[in-house]
Amino acid sequence: MAFACELINTSKSLCSMVANRLEVISHEDIDTQANPLIVPFVATAAAQAKANYQEGNPGKARLFLGNAIRLMCRAQKSREGDHFQAAIGQRARR
Repeated sequence: MAFACELINTSKSLCSMVANRLEVISHEDIDTQANPLIVPFVATAAAQAKANYQEGNPGKARLFLGNAIRLMCRAQKSREGDHFQAAIGQRARR
């Protein structure tokens, strides 16, 4: 969260980068079978953060992304989604 806040506080483009990365992480590292609502929650929080970012006052963006990060930290973890896409990607290259 500290690194995310540092990036969010720096600029709108870095805030957007954090938001986009959190969406990917929600698919890569979270057990979406155990908690399928995390993906739409993170997507919504990311969209809200990007839409509500204000230069010099990124508090709303931090709130939205902070809630997503806390939810993801508490969620059951799994690398199955990441392993699946890696396996399929390798098969597609053949």
